[in-house]
Amino acid sequence: MSHLRIRNLSHRYGLTEVLDQINLELSAGQTLALVGPSGCGKSTLLHIVAGLLIASDGKIDMTFDRVSCAFQEPRLMPWKSALDNIALGLKASRLSRSQRRHEAAQLGHRMGLSTEDLDKYPHGLSGGMQSRVSLARALAIRPDLLLLDEPFSALDIGLKTVLYQLLSEQTVHNKTAVFLITHDLMEAVRL
Repeated sequence: MSHLRIRNLSHRYGLTEVLDQINLELSAGQTLALVGPSGCGKSTLLHIVAGLLIASDGKIDMTFDRVSCAFQEPRLMPWKSALDNIALGLKASRLSRSQRRHEAAQLGHRMGLSTEDLDKYPHGLSGGMQSRVSLARALAIRPDLLLLDEPFSALDIGLKTVLYQLLSEQTVHNKTAVFLITHDLMEAVRL
């Protein structure tokens, strides 16, 4: 079974220690939420797991094959439409361009985005729509580990509920492990 194991992980920015002796395990199909105030090192840990930072000390053992991330800031490609942003990760697959766009459109619609929305560029979308595009892009590759850094913070409560359900279906159907960073305790409990 695929897993993520972190042992005695520590990280420093210069002389400031932000993570000290972190230990955790996450297996396929499980959801793990880290809850805490801003500045306590949650995002740093997620960036280390994603391979965007190298830990100062400790060991990470990860056997997941397809890792995907959605961040608080959507980080969309401004020169690509919402549809093409969602389809971006599928480009590495052996799907044709039309198949990639079809799958991306289906996922975008499940996220509550209209065909008109999918044709827009990021600057033409609201913050909530950009967040949905970012989450759809992360889900499009059917990850076995999904790293989420407060991706729902720009969304209203009604849309959050819809996306929680979609995420739940994804994790059950694909046995996706979810590593969620949040400051919202109720969000962590719901997921």
